[in-house]
Amino acid sequence: MEEFWNLAAECGLTPRLITLVPENRLDSRYAYYALTNPAAVQPAPPDEHLLDVKYTEFAATFNADVADAERRAARGNYISRREGEQPSTTDG
Repeated sequence: MEEFWNLAAECGLTPRLITLVPENRLDSRYAYYALTNPAAVQPAPPDEHLLDVKYTEFAATFNADVADAERRAARGNYISRREGEQPSTTDG
């Protein structure tokens, strides 16, 4: 058991949870361990240039004519349902 903890520490892992489980016919394991890597938990700072590029791509897709027509149709269907009418299949 000591070897397990030494190997975990060498890998930079920190124990967070240990749950002991009695042996039964469905489970032959006796314990479950949850270990975390503190370095992996901290996200890297965002790349501002990449964020700008991705936002530009998103905005272009969101504001495209097809997406705008789909939003208008969905809004029309919602309003029709709310008012108790049949949803429209045409873009109005």
